[in-house]
Amino acid sequence: MTNVQTIPAIYVKLPNRPGALEHATRVLGEHKINIDNISVETIGSTGYARILTPKSHEALAILQAASIDAHETELVTAQIANKPGELSRVCAELAAAGVNIEAILASPADGRVTFRTNDNALAARVLSNFASTSRVVVAEKVPTHAV
Repeated sequence: MTNVQTIPAIYVKLPNRPGALEHATRVLGEHKINIDNISVETIGSTGYARILTPKSHEALAILQAASIDAHETELVTAQIANKPGELSRVCAELAAAGVNIEAILASPADGRVTFRTNDNALAARVLSNFASTSRVVVAEKVPTHAV
């Protein structure tokens, strides 16, 4: 069975206005924190950034010191075959196990899909079992060059 590694991520709550994301990313850049992957979305007047960095603990402390609302969470990552229906099959397996997918970060170029779920330990087991059927290869580590 393949080992599944959970990875830390930083969630940042920002006002939905010009310059808010720039401020958060500038603060990290000034402290030499590289962002390996980021997704941003807004709901009404609030924006949310999900940031992956190998220095997540340090990034969290830096953001909080700058009075930016941030917290750390864990994600599960897997490499899924880039073909029609494969993500649907993975989602079905997770749903059948009672795992709710709360967020996804995807890198279509290499098939890497990173999930935040209501139960990452169970999601990791499901993905490992799914990987043993050769439909999913679970990532052993997250490369620092991820998009």
